[in-house]
Amino acid sequence: MRRSLFLGLMPCVACVFGAKVERPVSGSFDLSGVDTVRVEMADSPMTVVACSAGDAQCPRTLTFDGVFLAFGGTRREAENLTERAEIVFDVADGFGVLSVIEDLDFEEQVRLELGEVRLPDDVDLELDTDVGDIDVSGTRANVRAFTGAGDVVVFGADEGVVVRTDVGDVDVHTPGIVDLWTGDGRLHLAQTGGARDVYVAVDRGSIAVELASDANLDLFIDARGDFDVKTDRINTVGSGSIRRVTGNGTTRVVLENGGGPVVVRMLGDLP
Repeated sequence: MRRSLFLGLMPCVACVFGAKVERPVSGSFDLSGVDTVRVEMADSPMTVVACSAGDAQCPRTLTFDGVFLAFGGTRREAENLTERAEIVFDVADGFGVLSVIEDLDFEEQVRLELGEVRLPDDVDLELDTDVGDIDVSGTRANVRAFTGAGDVVVFGADEGVVVRTDVGDVDVHTPGIVDLWTGDGRLHLAQTGGARDVYVAVDRGSIAVELASDANLDLFIDARGDFDVKTDRINTVGSGSIRRVTGNGTTRVVLENGGGPVVVRMLGDLP
């Protein structure tokens, strides 16, 4: 089922350099019966801000704003191109997808650059873009963030975080289980709740992890670089691979870096 589209296409803001046109756009979609939202954009940054579900100030809707960018031979042609792209929200079995449908003949000339997406904090998120930074804050539900090139920042996501970026830094502050990877970049994780399983991999870059607890830890590090671990129960430096177990070892933390250092501290102890 495709939800009705409520778009506010405001008058074109004259921001034209030759044949470039920017047209602001905004919209709202009902999230009744929707458990998961996927945002698919070919080439756009994504900023998602969640509000407290059930709060009177937090409607059961997805709202967004952004700018259509178009390039044409003339200004009039560019303006016409922005009207040939449509923002849609398809819903099936509790799964909603926010995306842009473009005329295939003109898809290389028109793109949507998202501003801010707002929705309740109990909706699972899947965010996918080829190029662009991803920033998520306030959500309690699962977050899956994928970008071909861009930084990823997540605050919240109590139920778990998955991040993939080919090139870009990753900064995650969460009480949830994490599975994080960057092909080239700095990766920082802060466990803001209790002890949870951690799976972190970097092909080339650096890893810095702040643990909520090391009381029952099964820690494995494999680094083509130095590692430096200073927690309440573990104090070791070196290079290559190590495994350390404390208590009953029920919390699994795996840190793999194919080309750089690994630093592990207790929460709040990183400089």
